[in-house]
Amino acid sequence: MGLVLNDAVVLTILGEESELTHLQMKLWQGDKSIRSATVILCLHGIESHSGWFETFASETSAAGVDCLSYDRVGNGSNLNTHLQSVPSMLADLKSVTEGLRRQYQHVIVLGMSWGGLLAAYALQQGSMSSRYSILLVPGLFSLKSLPLKHLLQMAPKLIFSSRRDIPIPIEINDFSAVQKVRNMIREDALRRKGAPAHLLYETQKMRTRVRATKLPKEIVEVWLAEQDEIIDNNKLQNYLENQGVHFHIFKGHGHALIFECPEKLSRMMIERVRSLGLL
Repeated sequence: MGLVLNDAVVLTILGEESELTHLQMKLWQGDKSIRSATVILCLHGIESHSGWFETFASETSAAGVDCLSYDRVGNGSNLNTHLQSVPSMLADLKSVTEGLRRQYQHVIVLGMSWGGLLAAYALQQGSMSSRYSILLVPGLFSLKSLPLKHLLQMAPKLIFSSRRDIPIPIEINDFSAVQKVRNMIREDALRRKGAPAHLLYETQKMRTRVRATKLPKEIVEVWLAEQDEIIDNNKLQNYLENQGVHFHIFKGHGHALIFECPEKLSRMMIERVRSLGLL
């Protein structure tokens, strides 16, 4: 699950004068001498990091579509926690997609879990430049809410700007019923187990705003896990059906789809790229 610090390839793609050198990034290319017409920008969840996309991105790039992912500030190998806020993450996302659009004909965003929530918000705000977006088990409706004692802790932490994290109320077993996947997540030294109070507060506000606004159904679809223990699929499906947004359910899989069936996700991604005429 290791990551590569911004290297010459990534900086060339985003522009040598890029202001995004504070982000940890990795680029996957099947053939390093040929840049594909389309790039998949992978956005990770609140506890995870770019390394979670390793198998998916390797499979997808080998099939002819480049993939790029980055650690959001405060996640993975990126320790710039002072930049950890929704506005800063939204600004980074906007800058990255704009940089990719200068080098690729098409940008497709794959936003996973919290990253899917951020992508949905960016789409609704018109601050993300992408040809198409796939929200993978997006955190629009959560089954995991903070315990009352942690909610009560948020007020003083927000007031005094404490850097101490509040535990994220997600257990290892919530991610997957597959023991191998649970072990992988448990042993991931870069996984975050908490988040700043202000980020959790901003997340709740972002979630409320996304629910109250329509998604651009022509350029977005949602992939769900049938056995998700983190996302409230019933509420999310009702939301999507009311808006006419296409969604697909992965039968027999849990929230950690990216580990349970990365090859299947990759095949579906390549099929989607082809169906859109981008490959």
